[in-house]
Amino acid sequence: MKKTFLFLLLAALLLSVGGCRSEKKIYYLRDGGAVTVPNKFDLYVEYCRFSSEVKAPNASDFYSYYAADEGMVYVDLCIVYKNLGKKEVDAEDVITKAKLEYYDKYEYDGFDAVEVDSRSDLDYPENVDIAPLAKAYIHYVFEVPTEVIEGRGRVVITFTVAKSNFLYEVSKDDK
Repeated sequence: MKKTFLFLLLAALLLSVGGCRSEKKIYYLRDGGAVTVPNKFDLYVEYCRFSSEVKAPNASDFYSYYAADEGMVYVDLCIVYKNLGKKEVDAEDVITKAKLEYYDKYEYDGFDAVEVDSRSDLDYPENVDIAPLAKAYIHYVFEVPTEVIEGRGRVVITFTVAKSNFLYEVSKDDK
């Protein structure tokens, strides 16, 4: 009888401990507010804006850009990422699992681009490596209907960097 009771008690304890999971921390970002994950990265939002065209800030004669389709607009989230690790990081591995959510129910996927050549052009992330202690300006761009900026619903971007989760609420003043 004692053995059965002890076995059931031990099984219940193991199940209750095994069923517990630690929740992942979510960093809530604001413009200019930096987050540091020691020995991995420093990150902050330089800006987030609505635009019909995405291009590098110092674009001159010849540059790459993205133009939104008719009836659509881009939400361009630009983050500054500083590599605090010992090895270079592929820019394509920086932002993962990104999505934009409008009105707490409509979801949009996007794509990323990296500023190069003294911020005068955009390139594909797979072509860019970030050396230790170097900074990269990474854009995550979502194409959404213009209703998103004209409507009343909130716009939230969530993304993951090196297994750390981030949430950024887009201001409609960024039109």
